Amino acid sequence: MTSATQLLRSHWSLTSQVILVTGAASGIGAACAELAAGLGATVMAVDRDHPTARHDFDWHTVDLTQPMAGQTVVSSCLDRHGCINGLVNAAGVLTVEPWDQASLGTLDEHYAINCRAPFALMMAAAPHLGQGDSIVNIASITAQVPRPDLAAYASSKSALVSLTNSAAAHLAPRGIRVNAVLPGTVDTPMAQRAAAARSLNHLAEPGGHAAGTPISVPLGRNAKPSEVATVVCFLLSNAASYITGEAIRVTGGANN
Repeated sequence: MTSATQLLRSHWSLTSQVILVTGAASGIGAACAELAAGLGATVMAVDRDHPTARHDFDWHTVDLTQPMAGQTVVSSCLDRHGCINGLVNAAGVLTVEPWDQASLGTLDEHYAINCRAPFALMMAAAPHLGQGDSIVNIASITAQVPRPDLAAYASSKSALVSLTNSAAAHLAPRGIRVNAVLPGTVDTPMAQRAAAARSLNHLAEPGGHAAGTPISVPLGRNAKPSEVATVVCFLLSNAASYITGEAIRVTGGANN
C-alpha cells in the first residue's frame, strides 16, 4: 500500500468516532448509519420507528418533535459512549399538497421534524463537540428550487439550510464544521410515497413532467441512498477538514 493510499484511507476513516444519526430506520439515514459504521464509527441510531434492517447499532427510539427530545438523545449518547463526534440530521417528513390546499397543520408538522428537531439536536450537541468534529444536515434541492406542491417541505428545508449556515459561522472558531447536503430525488420509501401521492392527485413531477413520467436528470436515474451517504460520510471525515457552511447538491445534475 502506498503512502498516498494510506493517507487517503486515514482521512476517510471514522474509527474511534461516535456518530449520532437520526432517521436511521430507513432511507438516507439508514444508509448513512451503515456507511459510517463501515468506516469504523460507533453509531447511535435514532428513529421514531423500530428498524426493519440492521439491528446491531445502538438504537434510541424517540419522537424528535417532543420538546426535550434533542437534549434527551444527546444525553443518552454521552451516557452510553462518553462523547459525540458527529451528528447527522436525516430524519424528515414530506407531504405532497397542492399549494392552494396546503394547511397550517402540515406546515407545523414539517417545521417540527425538518427544522426544529435538527436545531434542537445541534444546540444540544454543540457544547460537547470539539476540534475536527462535524454536523451534517440533510436538506433538499427543493430548498433552492420552487415546488408548488411541496410548500411546507421546501420551506422547512430552506430554513434548515439557513440554520446550517448560522451554526457553521458560530462553531467555526472552535474548529467544528457544519454543512448541508441537498439531495434530488432518491430511491427511498418517502420519495416513493410522494410519487404515489402526485400520481393520485394528477400533479406534475419535478421539472414539469406529468405524474408517472421520467424526470429529467442528466445522469438518467434517481440517486441511491448510499450515494448520498457517501457525501455525508466524506463531510464527517477529516477529508473535508476545510469545508464548512456549504450546501452541497447531490442531484445527478438536475436543477428542477
